[in-house]
Amino acid sequence: MVDKLFGLFLGGIVSELKSHPWTTLSAAFALGGVVYFGNVHASADDMKAVAIQIRDIRAAQIEDKLLNARERYCHSEDEQQQRYFRQLVSDYQQQYRTLMGEHYVLPSCAEV
Repeated sequence: MVDKLFGLFLGGIVSELKSHPWTTLSAAFALGGVVYFGNVHASADDMKAVAIQIRDIRAAQIEDKLLNARERYCHSEDEQQQRYFRQLVSDYQQQYRTLMGEHYVLPSCAEV
């Protein structure tokens, strides 16, 4: 069960990591540290810990994108721009829900 979940999780993240070199580098160092400071083969618990770190890094990136898109939506005056940023926020919300299993609560426009 954990192996299957881990495989699905990593499969979805690999495509995202290609466009985020710093995340990829962080994940590589984390995995390298586990392998180097542990034994030659990382245990399932170690791999799970690395997967959680990668998920948290990706969640933070999506949160940043969500807040940026929300701010741009709130400050745009053009209706076409508002539609674009509303769709962007919706897309990022879906990515966050898929990754974390919960809805990210955005601030209101008055709070931005």
